[in-house]
Amino acid sequence: MKTKHRATCLFIYENSILLIKMQDPISKIIYWYPPGGKIEQNETAVETVKREVREETGFELQLLNEDYVITEYESEWCNDIYWCINYTFVGTIRIPDFDPACETNKRIYELETQWVDLKYLKFFLGFNKELLESTLKILAQYKLEFVFKY
Repeated sequence: MKTKHRATCLFIYENSILLIKMQDPISKIIYWYPPGGKIEQNETAVETVKREVREETGFELQLLNEDYVITEYESEWCNDIYWCINYTFVGTIRIPDFDPACETNKRIYELETQWVDLKYLKFFLGFNKELLESTLKILAQYKLEFVFKY
């Protein structure tokens, strides 16, 4: 099994979280993830998350701090199984720096970016128990608690 180091960022606005809808190019399965991606060689997790957020959303990321939560989980993508080590940060979007005309580097498997109501988080991230639990832990840590309504 291959190991993949990733960095992601949680953005919370009012009672919503920013997620990226992705489709596996081979299996065509749809997944939702917080913005982020693979840590490249000679790149730190902070550098990665800032680059990936800009590429995927066009937003300039401002981290609340450089603290992160590590989550490890198994993931399948393009018929490969990966052991992912994910560094999750919490950030804000620097609106004055955002240029709506900015070119993003969306890859073909990135279908859309969407603000998702936190009460539906289980349905969007429920495909991966570790990722969902880690996200909930971070939300609680930053006192971004909420009540699920089913």
